[in-house]
Amino acid sequence: MPQRSEPLTLQVVLLQGVRSQQWLQVVQALLQAAQSLLSISNVLLHMMSIEGVGHFVMMLLQMVREDVKKLSVIYLIILVSFSHMIYVASGLINTGLERP
Repeated sequence: MPQRSEPLTLQVVLLQGVRSQQWLQVVQALLQAAQSLLSISNVLLHMMSIEGVGHFVMMLLQMVREDVKKLSVIYLIILVSFSHMIYVASGLINTGLERP
């Protein structure tokens, strides 16, 4: 292992600590989002047993299952077509070069 030419300063150590804290905050936010989704599904599951609300919950779940699939397919088609259009408009097709 090569030797460091300069010792670790306090600024470098603090910067590394800040980066690791940011990473932990991102992981924590993702875990909280997953927990929220699971909690909502649990609440909806229990609300299906209520007589006046159950059919609305079933309708909502059916809409999520079917409509989100259709919207995601439409979104992907539009995303791919616009990205292809920008690539064609940039004039870099078959050149192997990047614009300076």
